[in-house]
Amino acid sequence: MADVPGRNAGSAVFFPGPHGRPFALRTVYALFREMLLQCGIPHAGRGKGPRIHDYRHLFSVHTLRRWYRDGENLEAKLPLLATYLGHQHLSGTQHYLHLTAEIFPEITARVEAAFDEVIPRRTHR
Repeated sequence: MADVPGRNAGSAVFFPGPHGRPFALRTVYALFREMLLQCGIPHAGRGKGPRIHDYRHLFSVHTLRRWYRDGENLEAKLPLLATYLGHQHLSGTQHYLHLTAEIFPEITARVEAAFDEVIPRRTHR
């Protein structure tokens, strides 16, 4: 990371441009579009994607899934992800929590293991 002159001390740019300053938004967009073109990935137009923000979303969801599979406490980890993403409040990060068919069986198994005696099973007669 590069320090940015004229900004607060400790302020840094994750992907600095050629002179250490942040890229202009239009430059980032143009580089992204060029990368899509070189990879043969069609761009469906403004707001239809793929968009740069889609990769932020993908990173967040994959991180949460990995933490879940590793048995991490998501309530404890969510503030870390929120900080990493630069969100001021957890509500900005909570929309990345998705219940997917891929992990639903794991969630069911954990709930049953933790609360099997608390929640009685219905028996069909």
